[in-house]
Amino acid sequence: MSYITREDLIESFGQIEIDRLEFNITKSESAEDKAKASQTAAQSASNKVDSYLGVRYDLPLPSTPDVLKTCVCDVARYLMYKDKPTEEVENRYKEALSYLKDLGAGRAKLVFPSVPVADQGQPYLGSGIFVI
Repeated sequence: MSYITREDLIESFGQIEIDRLEFNITKSESAEDKAKASQTAAQSASNKVDSYLGVRYDLPLPSTPDVLKTCVCDVARYLMYKDKPTEEVENRYKEALSYLKDLGAGRAKLVFPSVPVADQGQPYLGSGIFVI
């Protein structure tokens, strides 16, 4: 399961950046080839993230918190740079790995949005009197 999509990469880093990285990988202007390059990077990054998360969390995760999407995007971008990442890209990658190590070691925790189970978001219409 991939935690991000090509659209997430574009939202994080911009269309021009992702197009340039995809072309560098594929040497093709084909939209299909470009999308495949992003999907491959997203899946590889997600697999790497799972290797850290699997130590503390049951996989697959129930949802993907935004902080995790950011980490996966940073890892995927780093992978798309292949052998010549910029200093910023490398720093963000190292920061993401550090955070993932903290998650695996229990020094940080993923917070998943919770949905009320019993009331399904309906207002309470009772009298407010509680009798034991």
